[in-house]
Amino acid sequence: MEVEDSIFQVPKHHFAANEVFSITFTLPPPGGTSVEGSSEGNPFELVGILKKDFQAFLSVIYPLQVPFDYADITVEQWRSVLELSHMWDFQSLRDLSIQKLGAPGSLESITKIQLGEKYHISEWFVTGCVDLVTRDKGPRANEVNQLGTEMAVQLSDLREERIIAQLRRYSFNPATRIRKAFENVLGPE
Repeated sequence: MEVEDSIFQVPKHHFAANEVFSITFTLPPPGGTSVEGSSEGNPFELVGILKKDFQAFLSVIYPLQVPFDYADITVEQWRSVLELSHMWDFQSLRDLSIQKLGAPGSLESITKIQLGEKYHISEWFVTGCVDLVTRDKGPRANEVNQLGTEMAVQLSDLREERIIAQLRRYSFNPATRIRKAFENVLGPE
């Protein structure tokens, strides 16, 4: 496989077992040409994939020691694994990366919101939003820039709603309100 002008010689079994790649691998080559990925001279090219992301993905899918505890995989590498496993529909690797990144303290609230929205992980999205809605201070300028004005305003409105509910001694469930306010992002329950 070729990524950013680097050739990776990897066993095809994990890729061939994956629906996204298995279809590609079984397509017949154009007349008179060899099958893409059949040699170093004709590698299977992964366009738009970063080498560092692919290396992280390979380190999880093909560990060098068994059993492998993943202790040396960084948060940044797990994010790469999440991105590629989501893109290529490697569900077990996606689940593993979600588990590892979901460990307490691994991700900041803003990152949870962003990754939760991008990769359809509603638990992260809601948890990140709850953190922002229930903390003492509203979104900071850098957070507004990361979230976008519309989302930051919605979260500020929910934070204000929570404060008013506390002052008036009304019940306010932040997770429920967030799910309702961001139904367009999360989908219906």
